[in-house]
Amino acid sequence: MIVIFHCASLFIRYIIKERRRRHALYEFQKIQENIKDINSACSSAYRDAEQDLKFDPPVYRQRYGTIHDVLLNAKWRKDLRKIVEFGCAEFGLFIFIKNLIGIEEINFVDIDEQLLKDNLFRVRPLTCEYLRRRPEPLTINVFAGSIIDPDRRILDSDVVIGIEIIEHLYPDILEAVPYTIFHCIQPKLAIFTTPNADFNELLPNLKKFRHYDHKFEWSREQFQSWATNITERFPQYFASFHGIGAGPKETQYLGSCSQMVVFVRRDVVDTSYILSKSRCFCRGDMKSENKLQGMNKGKWDYCVSCCPMQSYGICTYYSYANHFEELKTESQNHKDPDNLVFYKLLQTEDFPFYKDDRTQEQKLLDELKYKIYNLGNVNGRFFNVDKFRSEIPLVMLTTSSLGQFISESEVRTLLSSQGYKLEECRTNEEDDEKQLCVIYEPEMENSSSSESEASGYESGHSRFLNEASLSDWDDDDSPNQRDGQKDAWLRNSCMLEVNWK
Repeated sequence: MIVIFHCASLFIRYIIKERRRRHALYEFQKIQENIKDINSACSSAYRDAEQDLKFDPPVYRQRYGTIHDVLLNAKWRKDLRKIVEFGCAEFGLFIFIKNLIGIEEINFVDIDEQLLKDNLFRVRPLTCEYLRRRPEPLTINVFAGSIIDPDRRILDSDVVIGIEIIEHLYPDILEAVPYTIFHCIQPKLAIFTTPNADFNELLPNLKKFRHYDHKFEWSREQFQSWATNITERFPQYFASFHGIGAGPKETQYLGSCSQMVVFVRRDVVDTSYILSKSRCFCRGDMKSENKLQGMNKGKWDYCVSCCPMQSYGICTYYSYANHFEELKTESQNHKDPDNLVFYKLLQTEDFPFYKDDRTQEQKLLDELKYKIYNLGNVNGRFFNVDKFRSEIPLVMLTTSSLGQFISESEVRTLLSSQGYKLEECRTNEEDDEKQLCVIYEPEMENSSSSESEASGYESGHSRFLNEASLSDWDDDDSPNQRDGQKDAWLRNSCMLEVNWK
């Protein structure tokens, strides 16, 4: 009887776990569709007069824009506070993400120290940012270091981004990357992009690789195999694949110019999932008795004790010589491997801000109300004269002077909760396509035609009038005289024109 009860409890537990997994997978698939919609919009590819393939906008801008839109997803945007980008180079992504609501710290890491120093001016606050201050603090840190070093200052990052970096890594470094990212940092999101080798046949002048420093370039199958292997070693992550920079329609079988994978931690889409946040660092082969005897068990964490049922495949990458010890100092200005300080800090920038005590939802609502008021006036392009109301597409409310700050789905949810009327409207007379719009009826000022108000308004300006001009010109000139004066004026004008020619 006890055995039957135990088996039944295990079966029920399995069913509940499987249902949760399927629900999380379903939510993740919906997120995948949103990302696909982002990639397919507002981009095109064509060949110029010399038959060279051109992209509009350029592929590098499409990468930045797509990553920005991924971070903007309502499913996780409110939980993102800290971002780290590896291989940041000239900080091209910075202007796309610095105005995202909720982001408080961005860390940039690159191995090329001189390149970082030459471009530090790009991460400094602009003059206008001192005049129009942010509602939230933002700290920018620039580090010189390697992607495989788990520096303690980035261990609690919510987002890890690697744009076109993995193809620059040697095999041993590439093998260590998953351990550093998904075991040490454990971000909510990890985004990587890399060139699509299948697409290279459309680039006629290409000899081998797209860049002299590329160690390899992966096909779509190879890239997906690498990412899928990571999700098998770290089952707390889902992976979705997307193309960036689609080619001409006849080349769809080759995929896009660049490819992207988005790793999403399971607890982000499944709130019932309990994530183990223990971080241990592998120090040599833990099966070796000699190494175990030479370690102070009070200080070290072991892979076998932290994750006894999981094999990460790279557990022997870090050796005992690396001296991973508990943090003892707050050193920030120099490397200190004994305290997990591997990066060299080059620059820290604190952006000016003002303290705003409003809730995040109230901030968004106030911004939306302000935009609706401005776009909904009677002289605006969204005013429908026939219905005497403004029909404002929701997509017009997602951006501000600082860029896109909210997704369209969030706009719909917030406005619906506030009782705004939403309808499908045709905003372009030349296009039959309809968009979801918010209906706004601007308040009209009451006008008065009373003679007393009109006379009172005009009486104050009589002192500026020339009294000679107040005489009745009908008393001086007859209609014939006025016609004669008009003819004389026209003749003089014609003579002047002839003389000028």
